Amino acid sequence: MNRQKQRYLDISESYYLLLELCCCEPIIQQAFSIIENVCLAHGVTMAGKKPTPNFQQFIDMHYVPFLRNSIRAMHMYGFVPWRIMRLESGDKVPEVLPPGTFRWTVEVPKDSDAMLSYRVKLNPGAKAEENIFVRQYASPNYMVSETSVMYATVSSPMSYVIESYKNMQAALKRQAHADAWNCTARVIVSNEPKEFAHEQHRKELFGTFSQHIDEFGRFQANKPTTQSDKIEEVFFDRSMNHQPAVYSLPAHHRIDPSPQLTPCADVAYLQAKYKFDVCSLLGVPPEMLITGQKGLEGSEASKARSHSTNRVFQAKMQAVSGFLKSLLSEVYAKIYKNAEAQFDILPMPRLEISSIEDLKVLHEIGVLQPEHTVELASVLLGKMKRKRQDDVI
Repeated sequence: MNRQKQRYLDISESYYLLLELCCCEPIIQQAFSIIENVCLAHGVTMAGKKPTPNFQQFIDMHYVPFLRNSIRAMHMYGFVPWRIMRLESGDKVPEVLPPGTFRWTVEVPKDSDAMLSYRVKLNPGAKAEENIFVRQYASPNYMVSETSVMYATVSSPMSYVIESYKNMQAALKRQAHADAWNCTARVIVSNEPKEFAHEQHRKELFGTFSQHIDEFGRFQANKPTTQSDKIEEVFFDRSMNHQPAVYSLPAHHRIDPSPQLTPCADVAYLQAKYKFDVCSLLGVPPEMLITGQKGLEGSEASKARSHSTNRVFQAKMQAVSGFLKSLLSEVYAKIYKNAEAQFDILPMPRLEISSIEDLKVLHEIGVLQPEHTVELASVLLGKMKRKRQDDVI
């Protein structure tokens, strides 16, 4: 029972850590921005028919932000929970449920042939809505981390990063506490007077029965003072901005060394591991998030690795764009009463071609096709120059 209770506490903690990760953490925000800029850099257009300028403006205003939130939700939860929202003008637009307004579980559905499905339940205090739809992106798993020896988490594609993030933040806090302790000036003084047995008895006797007269003329017994009380009075009760001064210690006193705190966790290793885990789960190449790497620039191994990672990244962006296309078709059918529509999303960043290196980047990510390279080669070899000469003649 104690182990099960601890698992429930871990799952509840992982829920809020996941919200903190995907809503505030800078590295994950940068990775999300890269995916959004690659997939949605050219906007959203309708396939087969050209929409009116007003409807295209309506798509850019309401559908593109919906897709940005969908990209974050699909990597954060493994699905996209959305609803139909009505504007003040009467138009209906899709909206992704904001983080923190709901919880989700993986259950065995009763009215479907699927083995597992996601179930979304709104938190207390959230606005109740019946038209909540769930678009699945990652296949659900059934209590995989419930009996884990490491950390029990909620069902999410980012569940593995939660423990890395928790350990890294704990190590950073311990290092900050150690630095605050080591950087604070402290003077530790020890006292070892030469005393005899009969003198100790006399000091206790006079210290107990010593009296003084208060402001009302009554006799009051003095509280016995110790050496630690005097030191506390000097260093705490009289703390102020002062000029440095040198004092000579009384007899039988000496200064002891202050203990130094040394954190044992390797913060650099935890940060590198966390960044690598984020890049692996989100499908973003580490070169886009981690800069300043030395030692492999220009080598054949680094070039081969960059080619492979660029192709894997482009394939990931193609998969994300395909999911967003199907999601928009479903949204359009729900809003406009089973009307069919297809959308085009081009997963390619906006790139101004200013040199041959830009063309090389386009070729590495798979944008340039063989027929395009033939045309570019003919232009670079003098086709355009001959045309200009003919026009002049």
